[in-house]
Amino acid sequence: MNQQHVALAGSTRPAKADATRLRDADPQHRVNVTITLRGKVAPADQIPVERRQDAETTKAVLERYGLTVDQVRLSPGSIVVSGPVAAMDAAFKANLGIYHSATQGDFRGREGELQIPADLEGIVTGVFGLDERQMARRKSGRGSGFQGAMTPDDLERLYNFPAGDGDGQGIGVAEFGGFYFQEDLQAFCSAHNRPTPQVAVVPLSYDPPRSVQELQQLPPDQQQFAAEAGGEVMMDVQIVAGLCPAARISVYFAMFDQRGWIELLDRVIADRPVSVPISWGLTEDHPSWSANALREINKRLEGRRTRASRSVSPPATTARATRSRTAGRMSTSPAPAPSY
Repeated sequence: MNQQHVALAGSTRPAKADATRLRDADPQHRVNVTITLRGKVAPADQIPVERRQDAETTKAVLERYGLTVDQVRLSPGSIVVSGPVAAMDAAFKANLGIYHSATQGDFRGREGELQIPADLEGIVTGVFGLDERQMARRKSGRGSGFQGAMTPDDLERLYNFPAGDGDGQGIGVAEFGGFYFQEDLQAFCSAHNRPTPQVAVVPLSYDPPRSVQELQQLPPDQQQFAAEAGGEVMMDVQIVAGLCPAARISVYFAMFDQRGWIELLDRVIADRPVSVPISWGLTEDHPSWSANALREINKRLEGRRTRASRSVSPPATTARATRSRTAGRMSTSPAPAPSY
């Protein structure tokens, strides 16, 4: 197909600092990407006519390259597209390869600037998911030296939490890997004389193991990462469950790449939880970010604030979960940005 292409502004990514390109990606391997469209986040009942037209134009153009449009989200302006590496390379001039780094192992990646079909110039603002390099990490540190565990009663006392159990509220928990074991949560709640809350696991671009057996079936590198992150996941959920046992808790699992952030925030915009605590992040000045990824993340954060006057924490912050004294529910407030 001989089609004219133009540069996609803000899509440049350098080579991952510790990574070496091993080979070209398998041309037949299927890839899922999220494409973002121009314009602000719009309420579901106020979708601009231009947004609908942009989505139709994008769908028609990409289908000419053999790509499949799997989902259109008009409110945030996102389109989920899938297809083989060969079609992605043809559509976006990505030159996808398999890279290896000591910190991440083998992953699909790219370097430089993407291009898009000229018919999509000014319509498409980002293509995310071609590059799988890690863009969300857990803060690691030496800790305070405290030896032991804090109970829900300890947290309520130390943080002066008000009365309330989160009844009628929806709370999200953002995760970028790990596992979720329901029996562990039940054991925790039973040990602390708390009711076990309603918890929904929401797989976005990452589907976590739900049992030890599923964890053990993963490839060794994935198993190690899921096992290391799983303790953090369960701690996050147990804290929320212990403090707000009557709330509806949704645990959002996304891949730790740039696309994962977009997928996570799109779902938060749709579900509208009152709070989304998160213990993962990456500083905004990290060189691996593309400029358009940061713009799209911030656009969704702003859209969330505009629609609900609440927000989730941006990539470079963690969140402290506190219960509102007036409403007896969770809200998020930014903590100092950690160094990763």
